[in-house]
Amino acid sequence: GAPVIPVGIYLDRSRIRLIETTVDSEPELIRWYRRGPYYITVGKPMVFHGDAEDRAFVNRVATQIMQNIAMLAWESEQRLARRPQRKPYSFARRLQFQR
Repeated sequence: GAPVIPVGIYLDRSRIRLIETTVDSEPELIRWYRRGPYYITVGKPMVFHGDAEDRAFVNRVATQIMQNIAMLAWESEQRLARRPQRKPYSFARRLQFQR
């Protein structure tokens, strides 16, 4: 089968906006992250051999993949926490640069 490439993403949850919308005439609540820092960590390819009809095997593989993704997301969070804090960019500061 094709390899699984695990990806862990971390973003600032306080910046997530909940938006009510309608999809196929059904109400939906979506999460929108328009701006802000985020980090992505791409893991090594994972290859599995077994029977896709074997539910126990599929559950073990799914657990392995999710554990790997959780670890990569944690690594992304650590990188975000270590980055130097920048001052917010302001329109007034931009005007100073243009002079």
